[in-house]
Amino acid sequence: MRHYEFIREYSRDKTVENWGKKMWDRISKDPDIPQKTRDVTDLDEQMRAVAYYLERLERADPTKNKQYVQNLIKFYIGGERLEDLQSTAVDYLKKFHKLKAKKQIPSPRNDLNRYTSFGDFASVIDEYPDPEKAEKSKGDAQEVYKDANVRIITPKNTEAACYYGQGTRWCTAADNNNLFDHYNKQGPMYILLPTKQKYNGEKYQIHPESGQYMDETDKAVAAHDLMDRFGPDFQSWLFKVDHSLKLQVQFYPDDAKLESAWGEIAEIVKEWLQEWEYVDDNSDIKNVLEVGQMPAYEIRELAKEVYLDMNYETPRQITDLTDVYDYAIRLAAGSENTEDIEEMSFDDLLPHQKVIYKILKYVRDIRVELEAGEIIVYDAGY
Repeated sequence: MRHYEFIREYSRDKTVENWGKKMWDRISKDPDIPQKTRDVTDLDEQMRAVAYYLERLERADPTKNKQYVQNLIKFYIGGERLEDLQSTAVDYLKKFHKLKAKKQIPSPRNDLNRYTSFGDFASVIDEYPDPEKAEKSKGDAQEVYKDANVRIITPKNTEAACYYGQGTRWCTAADNNNLFDHYNKQGPMYILLPTKQKYNGEKYQIHPESGQYMDETDKAVAAHDLMDRFGPDFQSWLFKVDHSLKLQVQFYPDDAKLESAWGEIAEIVKEWLQEWEYVDDNSDIKNVLEVGQMPAYEIRELAKEVYLDMNYETPRQITDLTDVYDYAIRLAAGSENTEDIEEMSFDDLLPHQKVIYKILKYVRDIRVELEAGEIIVYDAGY
């Protein structure tokens, strides 16, 4: 018996009907989407927004009958960025489609539905050579730094970004819908080529203007990890090209000013305790008060822990000293007095837990302006 594959005609309206709610849930939480769009409450407007972004995913599907759109939707809902699905994913889907047509990718790997994330899919496709790969032009690029550990290239055009980005999943190295010009207009990007790779294909790309530090799989890496990887000379170069680093708590250069600002927050906490007339000699409260005596190097190490502890796919820079102070309080007081109490009714808390609860709540409202020269602390006024 002969088997025929029937391809259903693609329908955007039907796709919105089937995937609209899940897509909107993702859109409403997507930091890359304009806030004005994410704040929409009218259902019809939400579905129009879904249709708008769905059309972008349709353009990323290289097939005439749009047979991969639902897979792109699943990747997006799973956390993949739209800009990567519109650029890097197109390259991978085209390669996958060619491998499948030429029977060069075996079952079950030739079934796109088996992949739960774009990363898993891309990792498999990376194992196969492109059956129609053409040699890339080197384009226009400049070597801006070199030492025993790393060579750093600044691409000047798309061709160079693609050439030096070969083997990566960067949208700036994509053959389709390449976003090099978009980022390069904001400021230069730098491609880091390790002298001795720790693993095959190790590369990094940084773009200071957008705060992006990415590895070859397009996953975020921390600036301090690159500093540890490539050494103090590289660190000095990095501080010159990314001025925002010195506005991060973990890299703030002045010990005395950092400790002074930290102490100001501690004094505000003490004043609150006096206003609340809290006199109980509780050990957990004592631990919280001792947080204010922390030296600069410990504050920076805590800031690094806060960065690593965040559950963001791309952790944000820690430029707010109160984020670190909040974290220090939680460590000092213990989870039974911090994580657990936030799930309880305030009236059910023990006296010292109520105080810790208030401190955590109010510390988040202290304003701290971190600048290269000064750190200014503003009392929230409680």
